[in-house]
Amino acid sequence: LFVTSHLDGKVFRIGTDGIPTLHATIAGKATGLVFTPDGDLLLSAWNDQDIPTVFIISPQGNVTVLVTIADAMFLNGLTPLTGDRYLMADSYRGVIWELNAAEKTVKIWLEHPTLARSSTDKEFPAVNGLKIYGNALYVSNTEKMQLVKIPIQNGQPGEPEIFLQPV
Repeated sequence: LFVTSHLDGKVFRIGTDGIPTLHATIAGKATGLVFTPDGDLLLSAWNDQDIPTVFIISPQGNVTVLVTIADAMFLNGLTPLTGDRYLMADSYRGVIWELNAAEKTVKIWLEHPTLARSSTDKEFPAVNGLKIYGNALYVSNTEKMQLVKIPIQNGQPGEPEIFLQPV
């Protein structure tokens, strides 16, 4: 099990013994993690200059920058989409980014009111947790206390719908 310690930029590994050990550290803040098919970890984060960044962490704990995203605000949850494509929540901008790890490119996959905060004055994150089940992406919006379901067809988003509320 790998977990992030947000404010101090640490990634911990918890083995079968239940003891957390430091796996990697970045100079910045750490948020979401996802495994690549090669056994690396992708980490959504901020670098030491508060620029939203995706890092690659090797199985040995070596950290390198994959891509920075100047237009992002608060990168959060990550989930695989298909192949080298990943979806990444932006909790303050209220969008889901699509990351192509092989090409080192990022673009907006979906921007929709169900993903956003009800007001930019709200401190709580909006879209954050992302998980694909079947042909749908399930998204948590913490600030609105909602679980949103987004159908996926050919790797593209359909119309989001509120699946559960309040959660």
